[in-house]
Amino acid sequence: MADFIALARAALVRRGGQDTAAVLAAAAFEDALRRLAISKGIAHHRDLSDILEEVKKKSILAADQVDAAESCIVFRGNAMGAKWNEFGFADTVATLAFAEEIMRGLAD
Repeated sequence: MADFIALARAALVRRGGQDTAAVLAAAAFEDALRRLAISKGIAHHRDLSDILEEVKKKSILAADQVDAAESCIVFRGNAMGAKWNEFGFADTVATLAFAEEIMRGLAD
């Protein structure tokens, strides 16, 4: 997980690395959300939206975090689908930051 985040941050500062950073940020977010779900006893779901629904039912995340997670799920779909015009640098940075926030919570 930390590797995805470190690689994404390195790609962000590299000329032409935005797309690579976006894919790595998306992977980091997906991994973080799945780890959070597992740590809270939520069964595996293929679709991240289903995982988020279970997280919401258990009130694991605050309302603003749920909103961020929903945005990150959309970002992930766009990044992994190579829809480069559907998001920007700020979306990549926000997704990375949220993945880190989730991971910090798991470490506590």
